[in-house]
Amino acid sequence: MLSSRLALPYNVRLSIAEPSCEMNEQPILDPQRVAALENDAHARPTLYRMRVTAMAVLGYLAVLGLVLLGLLIFFIGVHTDRVLLTVSGIAFAVTSVYLVASCLTRGDDAPPGRPLQRAEAPDLFRLLDKLARKSGAALPDSVVIDQRFAVMLVEQQGTLALRRPRRHLVLGLPLLLALSSSELAALLAQEYNRLRSDQGRLADWLCALRRRWAARYARLQDEHGALSEFVARFYLWYIPRFQTYTLALAREQEMAATQWSAEVIGSQAAAHAALKMALFGRFFEHHYWTAYWRQADSRAEPGLAPYAGMAEGFRQGERLWRSSRWLKEALAERPSYDDPHPSLKQQLDRLGLGASPVGWPRQSAGEKWLGVTLGKLVGEFDREWLALNNQAWKTRYRTARQEEAELETLRMYSPDALDLNQLWRLAQLTHSRLGAAEARPLIERVLAQQPDHAQARYLLAAMLLDAGDERGLGCMEQAMKLDQQLVDEGMARCQRYLGKRARQHDVEDMWARLSTYHGWAHA
Repeated sequence: MLSSRLALPYNVRLSIAEPSCEMNEQPILDPQRVAALENDAHARPTLYRMRVTAMAVLGYLAVLGLVLLGLLIFFIGVHTDRVLLTVSGIAFAVTSVYLVASCLTRGDDAPPGRPLQRAEAPDLFRLLDKLARKSGAALPDSVVIDQRFAVMLVEQQGTLALRRPRRHLVLGLPLLLALSSSELAALLAQEYNRLRSDQGRLADWLCALRRRWAARYARLQDEHGALSEFVARFYLWYIPRFQTYTLALAREQEMAATQWSAEVIGSQAAAHAALKMALFGRFFEHHYWTAYWRQADSRAEPGLAPYAGMAEGFRQGERLWRSSRWLKEALAERPSYDDPHPSLKQQLDRLGLGASPVGWPRQSAGEKWLGVTLGKLVGEFDREWLALNNQAWKTRYRTARQEEAELETLRMYSPDALDLNQLWRLAQLTHSRLGAAEARPLIERVLAQQPDHAQARYLLAAMLLDAGDERGLGCMEQAMKLDQQLVDEGMARCQRYLGKRARQHDVEDMWARLSTYHGWAHA
């Protein structure tokens, strides 16, 4: 089913939320330890792999230790004729093994999306056959189309390892519409590379184990009961350290995937694919859907459906994704310290190519590989999307009419005649209806009257950051200090701004200052 993936938010508003206390889906790594191990991997690769292997074995030795402890308790119970102790020993050993085994091999859900059959896209499946022969890997068990701007090979682990993992190739419909066949083939080759043995079986096993432990990290936080919590506590300590040790290996695997893609499909196609994933991906995530939903401000019903109009939307956004500014920002981006995926610049350097302007493909991968099936998929996705978002669209349209009437009323008065609440409302409506340039003088008026107006300071900071103005960082930090409910979205904006400029350390410094200011560092 597509429905769980197609509903998208139609507006972005200031969130009112307390600092999150939810479980961490992925382990948090130690940046200094990551850097030190990265250096070891390059300076002393043999020693590094021995240490990583030892760390992997530790995860299994812990199970053996728990079993031995359980057996020790069992034998003590037998020799002292204590039935309760005997039963407890057996229970301890069996439960320890079961908990870890089920953690590593518990069945996963299949990825959501629309299954694609070989008869619907024979040209695509012929390419997959070719990649499978070249890589020596098995064909995926299924091909699934979803709504993301991504391609990935997902392993669905079998329950208690009674069957082999099923592999699902997940292809985003936007990629089929926006990339050429050679560019998308380069991305598919990268995914296939993760199933072959460029680095040797040991490295492949370690990287697979890394992904498996990471996928189970959140589940361990749900364990309750004296024994299961005791065992889970060890692995919640162990997994972040294992992830830290294997990060350099995972990065090496990702770079090898880029290189193999170039060898199989071509360096130019691999370079263009990397560029488009950075530039088109940014446009898709941050501009396309925003622009599409903006139609609801003036239209009671959508015009062209979102997926049918996606190619045209990308073409209209060419001044953004093909601009020199976006290209420079993409080249300046660096992956976060715990991300194994290489940056755009690292991929281009590995390929030995420069960053040349990218253009819209004459024929998309979907048009070449899927033919009439592409139109069928677009129709299915559009119908599903429209059905899910029909009510939200109508709500936004009604809200827009009400806001326009309210704005018209407020603009009948001079800003000097309005009280602070009315002036702030005028600034908000002007920003949402007329844009940042019209709203900025009004926001500055609000802050002149009330310097500690947190939401006005947040909105001004967001405008400055969007314009590339460094002053927005200080302004945003003030807003987050005034109202901790703005921290989540404020930090996300600062991270986007600083991430494009390879200044991750500034993000960490800002977070440390906020944690101290709000008292979270001592919590």
